[in-house]
Amino acid sequence: MIRFLERHRFRWDVAIFVLTVVSAIEIPLELVLGVSLDRKAYVFEILTAALFSADILLRLLYPERTDARQPKDPRLLRLNYLKGRFLMDLSAALPWTLLVGPVVYRPDGMPDLLTWHSLDLLSLFRLLRVFDFTRKVENRASVNPSLMRLFVQLFWVALAAHWFACGWYYLQGDATPGKQAENFLKAFYWVSTTITTIGYGDITPKTNVQILYTICVQVMGAGFYGFLIGNMASLLANLDITRTRFREKMDQISAFITHYRLPDNLQTSIRRYYTHLWEVKRGQDDVEVLHDLPQLLKTEVQLFLNRPIVEKVPFLKDASEKLIRDIVLNLTPRVAIPGEIIFRQGDSGAEVFFISRGSVEVLSGDGKQVFAQFGEGNFFGEIALLLDTPRTATIRATDYCDLYFITKTTFDAIISDEPEFTARLRQIALERQKINQDRGL
Repeated sequence: MIRFLERHRFRWDVAIFVLTVVSAIEIPLELVLGVSLDRKAYVFEILTAALFSADILLRLLYPERTDARQPKDPRLLRLNYLKGRFLMDLSAALPWTLLVGPVVYRPDGMPDLLTWHSLDLLSLFRLLRVFDFTRKVENRASVNPSLMRLFVQLFWVALAAHWFACGWYYLQGDATPGKQAENFLKAFYWVSTTITTIGYGDITPKTNVQILYTICVQVMGAGFYGFLIGNMASLLANLDITRTRFREKMDQISAFITHYRLPDNLQTSIRRYYTHLWEVKRGQDDVEVLHDLPQLLKTEVQLFLNRPIVEKVPFLKDASEKLIRDIVLNLTPRVAIPGEIIFRQGDSGAEVFFISRGSVEVLSGDGKQVFAQFGEGNFFGEIALLLDTPRTATIRATDYCDLYFITKTTFDAIISDEPEFTARLRQIALERQKINQDRGL
């Protein structure tokens, strides 16, 4: 049962959220319209009450921990819920429309809200679920936090506008049959022009109550509008915060280039390098991003990111899980630009390289002859690393290359407990050495 809930609880929360939004729109509207329940509405009220009651029961039987500050013990979670939100949830779950009886109307034909019928507003306590749901979405889904905050703010402003429109419709007191939809549309139009501080003046308050209501809506609307516009500007500016930071970085680079008057070809190379970083990694520094993570999470992320790189290497396909894990966790990233010499023939061998993206070419010592080209999933540098000999060839990047390397000291320590793997890898190194010798390297 618990596993079933873990798989489907989010779907249940989505259903409750949708039902909550529908109720928040419907209840004030039905209240000011004085709508009597027909058969379909009666069934909907019963179904809504049943679902919210089932949600309360679910929270009591299988309490969910939604905050790191909450206790892990289900009994404490259940007790905290009973002390906190239980009464409000219970009030929201009761079908007040069915319990308080028929609507009472005033002499002008409008419903009398000073009766027990207004208890239906207690159902709006369901809106507390909106905060729970948005927090869960932020924690569960890959949603931009700025975009999520923008959505939540727009939701509350739109819902508040609907409520204000219901209030204005009620104060207008026009119960003419057949004009309910038209009058409510006019009320919503009035609210829209008022809270956005446009106020054309074609719909104006006439009674003292309407004047006071208008003042309240204007004050709250101005606050809503100013808050929303200010936050929207900030949120839209930070909607793609990575791009914003990249642009700031490019501005710094441009200032540096201008200050030191670097040659045009060097300027072009620098800008192309940062453009490559943006296109491939969105300007992110993997090491910096992972720095603040706990070791366990850092390890899991490194395994997820680097395992495909290692698994593409042919001689590692049959390697043990422990060996692959150790190699993955000790890889260091490096970017090579087109034409860069990664190492030269005769250099001491201190690293073995894995190609994640891009390609390199194997050159003769003088760099005039190309013997081979390695691409994504290949490796190089293992001959000098395993056989303790100088580099047997020169390696040059043909385009932007995302490389990962591991040092000789670390690599030797990793394979020290893998004699069969070491023997196979040494055999591969000898075969490559022989090929290079046949080529005159």
